[in-house]
Amino acid sequence: MEWDAIVIGSGIGGLTAAAALARCDQRVLVLEQHFVLGGMTQTFERRGFRFATGLHYIGGVGPQPGGAGSFGRLLGWLGDGTLKFAPLPIHFDTVRLIDPAQPSGEFCFSFGAPESDNIARLKALFPDEAEALDRYAQDFKQATRATRQMFALHGLPKPVGTVVGWIKGGGMREAAQRTLAQALADIRNPTLRQLLAARGGDYGLPPDEAPLMLHAAVMSAYTHGAWYPEGGPQRFAESLGATVRAAGGELRTSATVTGIEMERGKACGVRLQSGAIERASAIVSAMGAANTARALPRDAAPGWQAEIATFKPSGTYVALFLGFEGDIRSAGIDGANHWIYESPAGPDALDWQDPTGTDAPSVFVSFGSVNDPAHTGGFTAELLAPCGWEVFERWKD
Repeated sequence: MEWDAIVIGSGIGGLTAAAALARCDQRVLVLEQHFVLGGMTQTFERRGFRFATGLHYIGGVGPQPGGAGSFGRLLGWLGDGTLKFAPLPIHFDTVRLIDPAQPSGEFCFSFGAPESDNIARLKALFPDEAEALDRYAQDFKQATRATRQMFALHGLPKPVGTVVGWIKGGGMREAAQRTLAQALADIRNPTLRQLLAARGGDYGLPPDEAPLMLHAAVMSAYTHGAWYPEGGPQRFAESLGATVRAAGGELRTSATVTGIEMERGKACGVRLQSGAIERASAIVSAMGAANTARALPRDAAPGWQAEIATFKPSGTYVALFLGFEGDIRSAGIDGANHWIYESPAGPDALDWQDPTGTDAPSVFVSFGSVNDPAHTGGFTAELLAPCGWEVFERWKD
């Protein structure tokens, strides 16, 4: 076999897996069906403007010691050492909600770091909800702890993991089954409930569907601040890809995988759209569970394939990319993200069901060009509007 491992997909998950294997002296072939590496970390250019497609801010990559900067140190080890990150403003997520009780007709609040400061400022604004906010903060911490236990459980040797699963599994399952809406049920003020759920676009689920563990896992990533990659998100593919190549690996674009080859119940290679077959002793699929199931023979893990087939499509959205004349910082743009809700339902109604006939009920606005000190060209903004999958379903094939 020419390769020690084959990784299908060059999104951040596939690139991370490939770089980690390369750091362990494995020769890795990365196969990407698009003509650009990086998945949702890729960028593109139009008329002198550079736009990011999916990464708008990231946590855990600051200069702080301990867990606050552990993700950045891990990326430094995985890559070629050239990845650097610039901080967003201390209040990096500004939420705007419709609120008829306000003279302006809207309620605005900016989330930042640390989370304890957010809770303290919310208590000052909503003093009658102080006890409920304390309970939410405690539930948030417990859910964050349960999430970390779950991640650690997957990294343990199987016998140890089985024992720990018997001891801790019940609590983790209970935590996973509780939704964000249930955790916010004690809060009577509807505006405050909407504020605490307003950044659900980061994981794509409304409060009554979002597990509290998922909400806590994503939001706790920004406990110590938010950051943006210097040079743009495509720097992930450049830095991690350099590690793969240095170990004798290859990153191949326009290489669509149509099937996973099996021998004696073990994956041993991949079949490409061109008809070629690449073989390796280990196959890592980073192209999504549904695509992986479709690529496997029907008799391979049939129960798992059947379960995956029941999953409904994840959140979808439409994107608008704007390029500006002049310096938008002079208009008060400081690099913070903006979560704008034009519907009284707020984050309870994420999906835009009629994009050709109505305005978007919610919009996320990001200004990566302002946050990137290495940015060249004109200033830009990316707008994302969550949209119902049904709008696009007619083209799924």
